[in-house]
Amino acid sequence: MNRAKRQQFLNSLSNEEAAILAYDWGFWSRPNQRPPKGAWSTWMMLAGRGFGKTRAGAEWVRGLVEDGTAKRIALVAPTLHDARSVMVVVDSGLLPVCPPWFRPTFDPPNRTLTRPNGAIATLFGA
Repeated sequence: MNRAKRQQFLNSLSNEEAAILAYDWGFWSRPNQRPPKGAWSTWMMLAGRGFGKTRAGAEWVRGLVEDGTAKRIALVAPTLHDARSVMVVVDSGLLPVCPPWFRPTFDPPNRTLTRPNGAIATLFGA
């Protein structure tokens, strides 16, 4: 789709449609930022700065929570500070990638993110 057609399409959207599209990771992501197909238990994303690893991970977790696959999530980083600053609050972290209608509540003292559907992510420092 060329730039003019893309702009025409975006201009044709209602405010509600535009808001939904803004949070549609399948639309915005590159194929190499999406989880691999098939039955797997480990997914390694080896890439440099700026690739979108944090965003891809946050969107993957978001998808698992929204479709009901995940109810309990462990967010593990070298330190609790790293877990909070990199996985949760950074622009590509779990709070910013969630749409307002499904945004989790962050409880820093308890190190938890609780989603509207009851799913809970707990932060851990290794």
